[in-house]
Order: sequence, then C-alpha cells, then structure tokens
Amino acid sequence: MFGGHGLWLDDVMFAFVSSGTIWLKADPDCRRLFEAGGGRPFVYRRQGRNVELSFLSVPEDVLADPPRLLDWAEAAVRAARRTKAGGRSRRSSPSPARM
Repeated sequence: MFGGHGLWLDDVMFAFVSSGTIWLKADPDCRRLFEAGGGRPFVYRRQGRNVELSFLSVPEDVLADPPRLLDWAEAAVRAARRTKAGGRSRRSSPSPARM
C-alpha cells in the first residue's frame, strides 16, 4: 500500500506506516480527536487530482506519550471495525427472495 506496511488487528487494518509516518484509520467518531491533536489526513495524487483517505497521521508528541498513543490506536481499531461492519452489512443484506 503506497510503499508502506499495513497494521492489522484480527481482520481489520487500523493503521499503516509509509515514509516514516504512522497513519491511523479515522471515521467521524474519532476524526475530531485526531485533528485536534495535530493529525493530518493522508493525501496522495492520482491522475492529477488529490485523493484523501480516511487515515490521519500520528504527531510526534502523541508517539512520545505511550498512554495517549494507545488511546489513539484503540480509537483507530474501533473506527476500522465500524467501517468494516458498515461495509459488510450493505454487502450481506439478504436478497428479497430470502426475506
């Protein structure tokens, strides 16, 4: 992924490391926490346009504070699980014939 490495817990990717930066999965429930703490969104260029993913960087001061880093990582795991659950429920909805 973008020349980086994914970090997984069970069956969800909650973070990845690319170019020396750790990026954590974010959703509306934790995005404000990450932004308020100095996290910035992962953005890359594709076909001349910026594409923003739902991952935010972990600032140096958070990396230097293990309890705070754990809080952020746990929030990212919850976000990844919520995202996966939302995606799964749409794909695995019963067809009208099964109802």
